Amino acid sequence: METATCAQVDPSLYLARGDAGAAETRAVLVEWMLEVCHVWTDVDGATTFHAVRILDAALAALPSPPKNLLQLLGVCCLRVAMGRKSSPAAPQQAQAQEQAQPSEPQSHGPAEAGPDPLAPARFVDICAGIYLEADVERMTALIWNTLNGGTPSTAGPADSSSAPGPAPVPGPEAGPGAPAAAADGVTPPPANSAASFAATAAASGCCGCSDGGGEGGSAAATAAESRARAARLLSAPTARHFLRALWAAEAEALAEARTTAAHRAESKPHAQDTAASGHAASAAAAHGPGPAKARPPSAVPEMQLASFLLQLALLRPTLSAAPPAQLAAAAVAAARGVLGREPWPERLQRVIPLAPCDPLLVRLAGELLEAQESLEAHHFRALFASSVEAEAAAALLGLEQGPDPSAGAGESVGEGGSGEEGAVETGEGAGEAQQRVRRMEALEAWEHVMACVSCMGPLKRGERGAVRGG
Repeated sequence: METATCAQVDPSLYLARGDAGAAETRAVLVEWMLEVCHVWTDVDGATTFHAVRILDAALAALPSPPKNLLQLLGVCCLRVAMGRKSSPAAPQQAQAQEQAQPSEPQSHGPAEAGPDPLAPARFVDICAGIYLEADVERMTALIWNTLNGGTPSTAGPADSSSAPGPAPVPGPEAGPGAPAAAADGVTPPPANSAASFAATAAASGCCGCSDGGGEGGSAAATAAESRARAARLLSAPTARHFLRALWAAEAEALAEARTTAAHRAESKPHAQDTAASGHAASAAAAHGPGPAKARPPSAVPEMQLASFLLQLALLRPTLSAAPPAQLAAAAVAAARGVLGREPWPERLQRVIPLAPCDPLLVRLAGELLEAQESLEAHHFRALFASSVEAEAAAALLGLEQGPDPSAGAGESVGEGGSGEEGAVETGEGAGEAQQRVRRMEALEAWEHVMACVSCMGPLKRGERGAVRGG
């Protein structure tokens, strides 16, 4: 938790030096980055959070970029985040953390084709061809050098000019208004171009991620400190990682309840419990005794809502700079509270040791709810709502097809209601009634999540959305 907190970058460090609309401009850019991550289905959910962290670090270290280069900067920060696993600066620990839990599907669109997900052409295409592949390479190199505390380079990788690829799409740097070649055959970089911005950054001698190295400091020590900070930026857990840890605790509790229900069913007389025993045995066989085969987080209403709140928080500078563990806890607590469940039960406190009345937890939960009320983010909401609708349809279909207690999206372990124990201890007719109750509870929960995600507004218990069961 401490490592993750130290890796956070406060956007106010650079927003204060910008114009009055700097925060709004950042929000627009971050929302677009979220949209890209939903369209590119091969991008892991935590990559988005790493990319925004890298963006804030780059903007804090570099001169203020021209507005026409912000999209290029954002997509190159995403490229750096996507390539962090294969980078020497990213310890293998980060990869192990991300593989510990299954990643959530970002969208249900077509998967991106192509052998190299980091190919510059892919990032040119997502920007509608307004930049060149050389611009992508140059800006990526600039970000890497800046994160590592070195003087930003004015050129991209040595092989970028000779690398095979499609013909460059004419952009701002190669349009009809581009300046003519100089007498020596070299075309000077036009103003507000990626090359010009890189040259400006190099001239300013930005070593943005270094916190030390004053007049009497050691250059070697400063460089080592910068590399260590870059490693933290690229590998420290994000709020998404802590959300997965919280879901693992929930899944383990559900699995234990499932196993207990099966054991109780087996211990009852055969004449009284034939149907319930069959139901419990089917659930145990289908889902196993542990969390490994449990539903992914995206299939649970409160986890979908918590994931949405965390991504929405990236648009707010104060929330983006918050400690990731506490922010994830606040998102889960807020989502559970909205759905009428105990916001911060004891089993979740064992994962992230915060008391339900912890001032930071309460404050962050309130700020997340306020962000939901005030941030429009139309395009991002529409994309996320489509994934919620698909997950809800799948969960409700599972409830229609069988009496599997683990498929009940409205269940809540240890909080009463329609849990597995009630289904096991009833007869066949009562079991069917319990199944209908579970389905109605699940439908209500998914409708409420859909209403919250689709449009901004207060998160009130009992709102209805667009999700309908088949």
